[in-house]
Amino acid sequence: MFTLPFDPGDGTIFGAQAIGESGVDKRIDVLATAIAHRDTVFDIRDYDLACAPPYPAAKDTVNVLGMIGANVVEGIADVVHLDELLERKDEATVIDTRPPEMRRPKDGSTATRTSRLASSESGPPTPTRTGRCSRTVRSGRAPTWQRGYWQSTGYPLAA
Repeated sequence: MFTLPFDPGDGTIFGAQAIGESGVDKRIDVLATAIAHRDTVFDIRDYDLACAPPYPAAKDTVNVLGMIGANVVEGIADVVHLDELLERKDEATVIDTRPPEMRRPKDGSTATRTSRLASSESGPPTPTRTGRCSRTVRSGRAPTWQRGYWQSTGYPLAA
């Protein structure tokens, strides 16, 4: 899990935090260099990062953080912070974008594909939705999927 505080006006990165196992140290090194060079979320979105595995993701986590940040700065996506979500929990729906094998039964999760299909059939269940994901990618994309189907606001959860 990554936290990337940045200026929502111009995308200047203020810091970075990460919790995880594999590769977290490398990504923090990249983000520390970006901060030292005064890069913005737009800059890290376009980084071309080397990788060792034979089948890496098309975009690295650093790129995805930049994409989400750029979407916030450009007004394409909004975020909701945990304290705000807890205050509004009665009117919010959390859509768990993790694959089924990573979800916990007590979360009341809906798979991304299932939630997209259901949303096109039944409309918005509540005015506020937030995505949860172990890798940032799906929860970062979920608000744009939701806007396309529900024509309302979806927010990635910000730490």
